Order: sequence, then C-alpha cells, then structure tokens
Amino acid sequence: MMPYVEYRLGQSSLFARNEGPKVALSRIFSNAKWFDVMRANPIECRMKKRCEILADFSCVPWTNRGATKLAKESNDELSAMDIPTLIYNIAEDLSDLIHVANHLKYLIPNSVRKFIPYGVRFMLRE
Repeated sequence: MMPYVEYRLGQSSLFARNEGPKVALSRIFSNAKWFDVMRANPIECRMKKRCEILADFSCVPWTNRGATKLAKESNDELSAMDIPTLIYNIAEDLSDLIHVANHLKYLIPNSVRKFIPYGVRFMLRE
C-alpha cells in the first residue's frame, strides 16, 4: 500500500545492517522525500529538534529482522470503531501517506479527514 515508504525503509534496513545505524539515519534524512520540506525550511520546521528525535531511534527494527513483524489486517476492527477519529495529513505528505489516510477515512465510519497546510512545522507524536 505504501511502495515508496516500503522501498526507503528497505534501503534503510540494508544500510543499517551493512554500514551501521548512524549511516542509515543520515542517508534516509538526506534522501527520503518525506524530509524534503524540512531540509528546505530548517528553521520553520524545527529541524534541529526533529534530528534530536531521530538520533534517539535505535534502528533495531532495521538491524534485527526478528524485532518486527507484519501487522495483521484490521479492516473489520477499524470499520467497527465508533469513537470520533481525526485522520490528518500535512499538505506536503507523500502520496503513499495520503492514500493510506483516504483508505482509513473510507473504513472508519465516525472519522473526519483534514489537511494541515505546511504542517511540517508541527511536532506531532502519534
């Protein structure tokens, strides 16, 4: 469902195993499209703070194949949710992420879909 994200994360996993976590993080930050706006607007996007968050990432999911597993399909559970749910994207998001959000909106009956213009300025923790 997210071909670009899967491709980049696969590359990062390979780099982390072969060249180490620091190299993998540096390469994904330098090359991944989802960091384009942040690289172009470091002050407005609070890039220094975000890089500190990235530095805390252990890369274990990339270096230890047994540390992660595929999530089970949960369409039925999502369709049964009755709590209000906010589904948002920032306007600069990758098409992969927008596609997933649209799919979630379709599945979750009591959801609201929003776009946040120039949302990379916000520190959102999911």
